[in-house]
Amino acid sequence: MRSLRNNKSLLLSIFSLAVMVPAIISLFSYKLPTVLAKAGRFQFLTNLALICSIIVFIINIIAYITNSKILYQLQNVTHSIALTMEMVVSIVYWPTRILYIDLIAETRVIQIPLYLDISIHLLPVIFLIIDYYCFMPKWILNYKQSYLICSLLGSAYWVFLHSVIDQSTSRFPYPFLNVPFKNRLIIFIVVVQIAFLCFVIQKQLYNLIVGKDDDNNDNYNKKEK
Repeated sequence: MRSLRNNKSLLLSIFSLAVMVPAIISLFSYKLPTVLAKAGRFQFLTNLALICSIIVFIINIIAYITNSKILYQLQNVTHSIALTMEMVVSIVYWPTRILYIDLIAETRVIQIPLYLDISIHLLPVIFLIIDYYCFMPKWILNYKQSYLICSLLGSAYWVFLHSVIDQSTSRFPYPFLNVPFKNRLIIFIVVVQIAFLCFVIQKQLYNLIVGKDDDNNDNYNKKEK
């Protein structure tokens, strides 16, 4: 059975934060294009996912220090959300960046170094995957709960975007969203389904790689020394 208070998981959390925190600080130092500036930094799903990932590792460190069962449970739930978000970011971003970069960024205004690109679009999902398969108990959330959360977060992001974008330009953070309302709605629905599929795949892979006998309740009820 896996131990919650894992020294290697702690080291991974510290290392992950050492990479991601400077990355997001550096990213936020870049000036947004005029047409997007009014909506702010949090219009980008990449930034929201990165912040969620940072929160996961911060919670893990605090849980390790305090040996709190509640915090470990919270870390488990937020981890499943963060990894799902980061997988969506990676799945959408990298193929599009390589093949059709104009669909996700205007090349004339978005110029960030490759190391920063990797730090915000690739390394977070790698860190979270390593943590899950090497150190963590199974995710607590079941499929119904996950689908509900994916739908709620997708809806919240939809409402948020439409509330913050500059109405004078109606420009969305990603060019592929600059389409008629109906098409944009379909894109959001598809992305929510992709997010849920990512969750399902991760849980199934965990069963195959780690095993089904790693009971969550036993892990979280077990007193760590």
